[in-house]
Amino acid sequence: MTAKFSLICTTAEQRERVLREFSSPPGVEITVHIGGARNVLSVMQKEQPDVLLLDMDQPDESAFELIDAATQRVPGVLMLLVSADASMVALKRAMRAGVRDVLPAPLTSETLKLAQDYLRDARANTSRFSDSTAEVHAFVSAKGGCGATFLATNLAYLLAKSGRRVLLVDLN
Repeated sequence: MTAKFSLICTTAEQRERVLREFSSPPGVEITVHIGGARNVLSVMQKEQPDVLLLDMDQPDESAFELIDAATQRVPGVLMLLVSADASMVALKRAMRAGVRDVLPAPLTSETLKLAQDYLRDARANTSRFSDSTAEVHAFVSAKGGCGATFLATNLAYLLAKSGRRVLLVDLN
């Protein structure tokens, strides 16, 4: 299955360098564009890539807002940001905008390899869980001590005893 990668570079020189240095690995189709965060939505809609790599040195709040709008409108694209800004604030903001990971700048063949690995893992996880059915049971107590945890743990025990896989999370 061919994977479609779209790269958005900030300058024409950078685009030319990418085209010169990167050869498409087998099974990967690469398109390279010039622009920034304002081009993310149009590239997602026109190209419909599996992975979009956005190369931005220092993304600002307006860039994250554009990325957020694009990832909400086209949710099936794996969005990766290539940036020199690896601060915790930037990473958190990128994740809230729908970016799956922030890769270190500059954009290199190693970056492309990381993106391929990301796509492979995402596809493996999707196929692994797409056929399974699951149930969620929530127990909310009116006040402390009324037995919600008791009921939840006993239900989890009975489900596990019947051979089902169970995950119990107590958020209190």
